[in-house]
Parts: sequence; structure tokens; C-alpha cells
Amino acid sequence: MSEPKYPAVVAYIQNEAGLLLSVTRKGTGEHAAPGGKCGANESFHRALRRETREETNVELVHWHLVYDGVHTSGRRVLAYRAIEWRGIPKALEYGTRIEWVTPEALANGFGAEYHRRALRAAKLLH
Repeated sequence: MSEPKYPAVVAYIQNEAGLLLSVTRKGTGEHAAPGGKCGANESFHRALRRETREETNVELVHWHLVYDGVHTSGRRVLAYRAIEWRGIPKALEYGTRIEWVTPEALANGFGAEYHRRALRAAKLLH
């Protein structure tokens, strides 16, 4: 029996210089927006806050949905743009590092096809 495909969420967190927070995989160097799968019966917003905090030490305060689509894996993914956040970003998961990257770098990282669509919808990528 296969695992149910619970939806996933990602957060686009931008700094004053226009760069986006990336959870970069040390082994591959791929950039990825903070996020992950929703748990069973977990709301999108709760999963978004939890995943972002677990991966980056960032607490989301206000955000809005910028894109709701399907990843190439067939999983529904909701992308949110952070409006207000607090905390000092740092990598909290083994094998990752935190970097501020251009929207183009994030759009060419892990899940590139989905991120290109979502970043354009968020008006973060031209």
C-alpha cells in the first residue's frame, strides 16, 4: 500500500536585498524553499509555520498564498510569500545550510519546474 500524498507547503522568505531564503542541501548544493509535507489532519498554515521553523529557525508572522499547484511528483504544493517574519535564519536540519539566493537560483534548484511557476505568480521571478 502506498503512502497517501498529503499536500506540501513552501515559504518564500525575502530579505531587504530581494534575496530569498534557501535551505541548501550540502550533498547536492540544490537550493530549496523552506517547507515540507503536511501531516495527517494538519492545516496548511500549521504545516507552513512548523516546517519553516524546523528547517530555518524563522517564525512566520504574516504570509499570503501566492500559488496552489501540482509538483511533477503529483503532490499538491501550496506556496506562500512571507510578509512578516522574525528570527535569525540558521540551518537546523542535518545536511543542510541556509543561504540567501536570487530568485533565479531558487527557480533552478530542487523542484525547479514548480518553483518557476510559483515564483512568477508571486512576482518574484520575471
